[in-house]
Amino acid sequence: MSRWRLAPEAMLAISQGSPVLSRPGVVLRLNSLAVGELVADVFHAVESGAAKQEDVVHALSGRYVAADCQAAWAMLEKYGFFVDSAPAASSKVSLRVLVAPGKEVDFQERWAKSLASSSFNVNFVPFTPFKQHRSQAPDELDEALALIMDGDYTLVFAPAFLPGVFRALNGAFCSHEKAWTLCFPEAAWRQLATFEPFSTACYECLWSRTVGESSVDDVLYASARCGSLEEDAGMAFALFHACEVARGSPSTSKSSLLRINLVEGLARHVPRVRQPRCPTCGSGGRP
Repeated sequence: MSRWRLAPEAMLAISQGSPVLSRPGVVLRLNSLAVGELVADVFHAVESGAAKQEDVVHALSGRYVAADCQAAWAMLEKYGFFVDSAPAASSKVSLRVLVAPGKEVDFQERWAKSLASSSFNVNFVPFTPFKQHRSQAPDELDEALALIMDGDYTLVFAPAFLPGVFRALNGAFCSHEKAWTLCFPEAAWRQLATFEPFSTACYECLWSRTVGESSVDDVLYASARCGSLEEDAGMAFALFHACEVARGSPSTSKSSLLRINLVEGLARHVPRVRQPRCPTCGSGGRP
């Protein structure tokens, strides 16, 4: 009989009191509290080492009837949250997540257990310019350059829309030809895009366009100050996209700006086009 474990990058978070299960390509929000608690308990049982359905039924027999446990197991299996417990050996990918100073310990504690069984070695790293909430470019990028060179892949999880900081980071990533994923809040939405230098549209290509007499930067900066999506749900969304890209899987975040409202279940894709005259990645940067 097969023995099972959680699929790589499978995560469980609580958003507005409801469990949210995610893995690359799948997000399940369980709005029923009773069903959510049952599925969460089955998830945690497998996470803790229960490798067979009967092991889970036995472990949870004091709280649930067998039929309910089996139904929850079947749902998780249907959506690909379980894989064979004998995976092929592979080296872990080093993922660096740049966050506002003071947030790194909290994020590490919240996500370390979920990420422990994944194929990624994830470190949440404080990035000083985020704490200062500056819209202009930082004077130096030594800290960012060291972080970029240290990991295999970088997720920039910004606490606000900081166009100057993003432009400076974009220049650094392009100069080192390192791909990266950016995620930041805009009112009740999360915006996310992946940039592959000299292959996809870079950050400068995306934001150098204008809307009427205002730049896209100005429009988004004004709306970003209205609020932000609940952080855990936003981090889950950003992490599974970054992991997907870092593994080399196809992702719409390479060709589009993804705008996701996880609370209302809404999604929008804004196509991105590389600009030939972009000063960073076009004729003004590299041919």
